[in-house]
Amino acid sequence: SDDEAGDRRRRAEAKVTELEAKGEEKKKCEEENKERDEEALAASAAIAAAKAVEDAERKKRNEEEDERRIVEQVAKRYDAELMRQVGLRIASESFKNDLAERVNQESP
Repeated sequence: SDDEAGDRRRRAEAKVTELEAKGEEKKKCEEENKERDEEALAASAAIAAAKAVEDAERKKRNEEEDERRIVEQVAKRYDAELMRQVGLRIASESFKNDLAERVNQESP
């Protein structure tokens, strides 16, 4: 009958509307997921970039520290050699002075 046909048509239209709404909801969720994935990817890239900068800075600091230690070691060696030479000069002068004093004492 016409009433049953009308009911079936209304149910069918309601079902179509429901399916369209579900499709729109699914599409919206997919877009949100895509946006989240893009944000996560961007965040990962930013983290990787920050880590690369930190690694480069740490490497530079380590190189500077190594260079500073080498300079200190060279300076210590230079200072030690300088002090050795000064000590030798002082000893040599002292020896010459002692020798000259003995020669003067033994001179008539």
